[in-house]
Amino acid sequence: MLFLMETKQSDDYVRDVGVQLGYDQMKIVSPQGLSGGLVVFWKNFVSVSCISFDSRLIDIHVEYKAFQFYLSCVYGHPIPSQRNHLWEKLQRIAVHRLGPWMMCGDFNEILSNAEKKGGRIRSESSFRNFRLMMETCDMQDIRSKGNPFNWVGNTRSGIVECCLDRVLANSEWRRLYPASETKFLDIAESDHRPLLVIIEYEERIKRGQFQYDKRLCQEEDFVETVRHFWKHKSSHIQDFSVKLKVCRTEMAKWKRRHRFNSVEDIQTIRTQLDRALRDPTVAAWEIRSLRANLNKAYHNEEVFWHVKSRNK
Repeated sequence: MLFLMETKQSDDYVRDVGVQLGYDQMKIVSPQGLSGGLVVFWKNFVSVSCISFDSRLIDIHVEYKAFQFYLSCVYGHPIPSQRNHLWEKLQRIAVHRLGPWMMCGDFNEILSNAEKKGGRIRSESSFRNFRLMMETCDMQDIRSKGNPFNWVGNTRSGIVECCLDRVLANSEWRRLYPASETKFLDIAESDHRPLLVIIEYEERIKRGQFQYDKRLCQEEDFVETVRHFWKHKSSHIQDFSVKLKVCRTEMAKWKRRHRFNSVEDIQTIRTQLDRALRDPTVAAWEIRSLRANLNKAYHNEEVFWHVKSRNK
């Protein structure tokens, strides 16, 4: 499942994005003018019932295998005086809600000044309504990994970082799914970190089968290497099966020599982008270049896993 907020796009555009990403079903909340817009995507093997929705909340019930739970996808109002309408609505939902319940999204709010770096210090009373909502709904942050300061803004007073995005769960959820956790990923296109929620880890068995990596065909030097060994005239590689074995070996050697690993590329570029976003002296074109390189690395990784999934 995937939850997006601030889509700022027409329903048809959002629907096309969902299809391109491989999702079968979706619940779309249209933007209001040039702002807002929510969508939850899911695949056919997940059963989803939409309970209610508005511009700030999509409230659903999810069933998948042995998992059954309520999920509230939240987008807190950017204007502080307007946020309490959503907190009150969630508290009304909590009165009649039984069973495991999770909330996730951009709450546009923090619990204390400890969840903020930079900017002005807020009064303790300004956190009261958000804290009350969490207490009334029996919510706590689930275990997390990564940098929880998931929003970065360049304001007049300098760089500000806040813990605006989070995943909350009630006590029944935490009892039933104790292994669940949130991963705060690195900032890419947005000024928010993506959040990945894992309910339960599945053990995967590594396979030793050789698989051709389609990404390599974009590398001219790699293509020349394969062509050289395939056309080699030595008698010991005239047999077709032997030619394949030799080429496979040379492909593996080429990858090791050139460290062709998009996972490493992604991590390196993420780190560079993360530092650049926190440095007010870095030019906008440098940030755009890093984001373009990151998108290319992500594309290479998607191609790799697409091939692997087809060969399972």
